[in-house]
Amino acid sequence: MILGSVWIYSIYQPNYDPQLGEHCNKTTYLLAFWLLTLHYIFLLLITTIPICILVICCWMLARCITED
Repeated sequence: MILGSVWIYSIYQPNYDPQLGEHCNKTTYLLAFWLLTLHYIFLLLITTIPICILVICCWMLARCITED
């Protein structure tokens, strides 16, 4: 994932025109770009949501203990 990030994000908005020299296939590049971006979004959600749930549960537990 890290190596893919370097390859994809380092050339963001590459040359798509083969007549101008080094170029990328637009469909392939955009597919790789969005798949990698979606992986990062999914990774963020998969780590953030459980942390939020844990914080809420701890807060509710602390609240119940202090009310008794």
